[in-house]
Amino acid sequence: MENIAFFDIEKLKRIFLHTTTSYKFYWMLAILDFAKRGEIDKPIPYHRLTARMLAKAWGPLMEHGHSLGKQDMISDDIHEIIFCSPLSKCSLEENIIQHLETNKNSKWYKKIVDKLTKYVPERLLYPWIGTCTSAQAVTMSAKKENRCLYALSGKKTIVVNRLWREYLEMNATILEGFVYQHLHIYLEKRNKKQQHSSANEKGKKGAYTFNNDFSIFNGMAAEPTPLKKCVEEKTSSTTVNNTFIKELNINGNATVLGDVITDNGKKINNIFFKQ
Repeated sequence: MENIAFFDIEKLKRIFLHTTTSYKFYWMLAILDFAKRGEIDKPIPYHRLTARMLAKAWGPLMEHGHSLGKQDMISDDIHEIIFCSPLSKCSLEENIIQHLETNKNSKWYKKIVDKLTKYVPERLLYPWIGTCTSAQAVTMSAKKENRCLYALSGKKTIVVNRLWREYLEMNATILEGFVYQHLHIYLEKRNKKQQHSSANEKGKKGAYTFNNDFSIFNGMAAEPTPLKKCVEEKTSSTTVNNTFIKELNINGNATVLGDVITDNGKKINNIFFKQ
């Protein structure tokens, strides 16, 4: 695997520092979905990414009544889709994706895709390219020296950078946990009246279950601390600094990316990533 320099990992850690809507979280989860399937070696159209954004937000919004904030339009878009299609509030993620991809040329879905992808494709790349216009983002994301997570083609597709492909595929599940952790913080701020303990329930939709102890976040998405000690290779359950870690395989240099909650509800502090 091509070496991903430390400064690139630092930039990856900053993709959620400034968020006013949930779009970045679900956009990144959509990219990771393709990584898990080993399908990031080809251009990925916006409409396919949008289908996964909506499908992953569907359950928390329709079944659990979570709010994504006043500026966020995903809830309105889901209600519009339900009105225009045979999908229901309880539809499964795979059925939602299949239906939206089948209707990629419909006027109502094109409108939703255009709305949800107006800014998020370039804004997720700001740690690499800085604040810029959409046209500038297309040019800057394609420059090799910027080492962006992906390039914007200008034709409503993204092309994942070759340097990042294998890294995303190998770490997709843990990176999902990183995204869900920050999404959980985002939801907790916007749902203060709801004493929810999860950003999404584990079950039919295959999401993560989160710890309900918010004290470690201090109400904010804190920047992870630098790695002080590299973890030797471990293949079974163990503890590091009194923290439970299950099947963490790390050998060599590593970087702390953040806290992760595993599928079975175990909390992993300061998760380590290979470089």
